Amino acid sequence: MLVVLSGLDRLAGQRQGAGQALHMPLRSEAWVAEAAQMLGAGRFAEAEAAAMRAIASDPLDRRGAAFLGAARTMQGDTAGAQAAFVVADRLSRREPLTQAYFFGVALEAGDYAAAAGRIETLLRTHPQFAPVQTYLAQLGRTAGGRAVLLQRVASDPRWASAYLDGYAVDEATLRERARTLAGGGIPCPALAPFLRNLEERGLAEDAAALRAKDCSRQDG
Repeated sequence: MLVVLSGLDRLAGQRQGAGQALHMPLRSEAWVAEAAQMLGAGRFAEAEAAAMRAIASDPLDRRGAAFLGAARTMQGDTAGAQAAFVVADRLSRREPLTQAYFFGVALEAGDYAAAAGRIETLLRTHPQFAPVQTYLAQLGRTAGGRAVLLQRVASDPRWASAYLDGYAVDEATLRERARTLAGGGIPCPALAPFLRNLEERGLAEDAAALRAKDCSRQDG
């Protein structure tokens, strides 16, 4: 679980700039900003305290509960983190920290459909959320996860766009995706941008292997 969630402190810092607090009229915004700042600085006990104050100031703001969950996760308080994230999830599905947490829970439990559902939410609500690429890679590291991933890529344009646009990932992840896609039934025209990306990144052999396994037996 910590492998999946180890970036929660950094994600929280990205979600809310610390300096915004000085310009926010509401006290709850100040506490949210402080919680984010403390998470980003690795000061998790202080982040927890600030998140609790944010919740007290505005119980309906999903960020307070999500930042509380992140702070508790980073301190090893598993039960407390779960309780906070359950509240955050009930308040809104739009908080990336919450979706990241439940993605990790589902992945650890081997519930790949549920894990994919959390990625789905992120792709729908925050399509440019960079850590999604990490979650896609993690989902593809088991046979069950790959099966779910390929089904989503084949049937949903959002998944196809996120997974086949490999410009944001490193070479090792790109090659792993090529192996996952081989024989996966993705239509050859849909693979064309991914194949070009492989070739542009100097991975012509991987592109040729993918063509041989998939495109050679498909129309187009």
